[in-house]
Amino acid sequence: MVRWLVTCATEVGLDALISIMHNWDQLFTPVEATSSVATTIMSHATIIKLKLCFRQQEELASCARTLALHCARKDPANCALNALTLCEGDHAAFEMAYQIVLDGAASHVMTSHQLFVIARFMDHRRHLPRAYKLATLAMKNVHLAYNQECSMTAPGMAASPSVDHHHHHHHHHKRRGVAKPLAIDRPPLRALLDAAIAAYISTTHSRLTHISPRHYGDFIEFLAKARETFMLAMDGTQQFAQLLENMKVAYKGKKKLMCLVKERFG
Repeated sequence: MVRWLVTCATEVGLDALISIMHNWDQLFTPVEATSSVATTIMSHATIIKLKLCFRQQEELASCARTLALHCARKDPANCALNALTLCEGDHAAFEMAYQIVLDGAASHVMTSHQLFVIARFMDHRRHLPRAYKLATLAMKNVHLAYNQECSMTAPGMAASPSVDHHHHHHHHHKRRGVAKPLAIDRPPLRALLDAAIAAYISTTHSRLTHISPRHYGDFIEFLAKARETFMLAMDGTQQFAQLLENMKVAYKGKKKLMCLVKERFG
């Protein structure tokens, strides 16, 4: 129904599109407004279909940005990323959308996973200082629950050092013209890595407390992902070996699982 209404408004013309964006809160949810409505209206296909001049395109874009910011304030967790995308063409609007994300992180309205996703978006758009800040905020609040490795949280943690490295690569390049890699065992990267490793250790024990044989395969793959993050640390080999040893002692009753662990990791 939402897309159908947008299609009908497009057939009517520019004024109808502007009208539904001005009155979005009477017609749509914030998520619908920033995704199905504003994104469709701002598509290249719509601009071509209506044969909009530059002034009309700017008028439409301004309405879309206003809508996006209103929606992001109402529902930052689900609308902030779309708002950032819609506001990219306007520096002031983009900054306001970014501030909404920061406020959402400070008030814990946004989860670590959502912050990681936006950090990666910023990284891809080469907004490296912003990507680094968001990754740091996400790491401060990260918590992996039992069987949560299926989400993007764990990969987000593993990607945080990469975001941090890009940030410092960019920073040094601007200052000196030559990029110098940031040492993995020095601040601030070490703090991010330590938090990721600690979360993996906590989650490992949490999973083992409730694990059933049908989850053994998934758990082994989870450990393999964890090891990749451990190996980024200078003492990662020792830390991972200690984790395995603790598991073998604490969960020796799970003989089949411990055999699988030994077979895969030694």
